[in-house]
Amino acid sequence: MRMKNPPTPEQLAKLPKWAQQAFHDLSRERDVAVRELNQWIDHQTPSEISIDEHPCLGEGNSNGPSFKTRFVQGESLTFKHAGIELSVNIYRPGKIILQWNGFPSMDEAAFIPTGFQSAELIAWKNMRVHEKELCLSKQTDKV
Repeated sequence: MRMKNPPTPEQLAKLPKWAQQAFHDLSRERDVAVRELNQWIDHQTPSEISIDEHPCLGEGNSNGPSFKTRFVQGESLTFKHAGIELSVNIYRPGKIILQWNGFPSMDEAAFIPTGFQSAELIAWKNMRVHEKELCLSKQTDKV
């Protein structure tokens, strides 16, 4: 990540020569690494499965995120998070298949619609936590 307040040329000039050289070497290495990452991402084979990421690489004059898309070659993607294992499969033409269960055990999971074409999967062990979140959000809605 690029520094929020990089040293000015005057500040760098006050440093010993070895520190100036080390700073310039690190800056150059970082710029090369970002350039290589971008080339690798840009030359991927597109597929029907992709992952969008927003790393803060300090590209250009921005300290904010840059937008990267990585393609996954295959027909299945698995997510393991918050006690749920969700598999998304596209191996059958014309449909996307979702399968889920508790992780690491085969505990039950709740499918909770949250809006238009939107839902949450919640592991059985996290249901009480989710219930408390709902109660808190309902209390703040009334205020």
